[in-house]
Amino acid sequence: MARSTTSTHWAGVIFNAFTFALIMFLNSLASFEQAHRIWYLMVGSLEAESYGKIITVAAFVGAGYLLLQVSALPMNLIATGEESAQYLGLDVHKFRRRIFFAASLMIGATVSLSGLIGFVGLFVPHMMRLWLGSDHRLLLPASGLFGAAFLVLADTLARTAFSGGAYQTQLPVGVITALIGGPFFVYLLKRGTRKALW
Repeated sequence: MARSTTSTHWAGVIFNAFTFALIMFLNSLASFEQAHRIWYLMVGSLEAESYGKIITVAAFVGAGYLLLQVSALPMNLIATGEESAQYLGLDVHKFRRRIFFAASLMIGATVSLSGLIGFVGLFVPHMMRLWLGSDHRLLLPASGLFGAAFLVLADTLARTAFSGGAYQTQLPVGVITALIGGPFFVYLLKRGTRKALW
């Protein structure tokens, strides 16, 4: 089991390094404007090009969210264990494919517009689970609302933190979310390690 986990870890590291090199290769061939756009897609930005694109992305995200919300009770069943869920009549494999499709629809739509804004989808649901429990009927809408509020606050901070004084610049919003989410996950890892030791 440990060997399999280690192999998966190294496969992820190698794939990440390869794709990063590929992105840098394409970036070196791009024009200045294209390179700037690639950079913002890599670190995340809320500077949408048109309201039409926002509406299109909102439609995909809304469809994915509705599919997740109507699946909240089966998600609660799976949280108790796959065997228990199957015993109660849930086709776990089919249900997982539906959940992965809904999540991929939402993620693909948002990333196509805003780029990679890290840690929001990891940080916010963990916080909501700690505060509200694991009932997905409450967890899903709370994560959506708090995630939106968190991202707006992070973007406001990114736009204003260095807008005055000597720097006169705006940070990418992904920088702010990573600076907040990274330490939080270090805390979670240390907390999990302490629980494992005890």
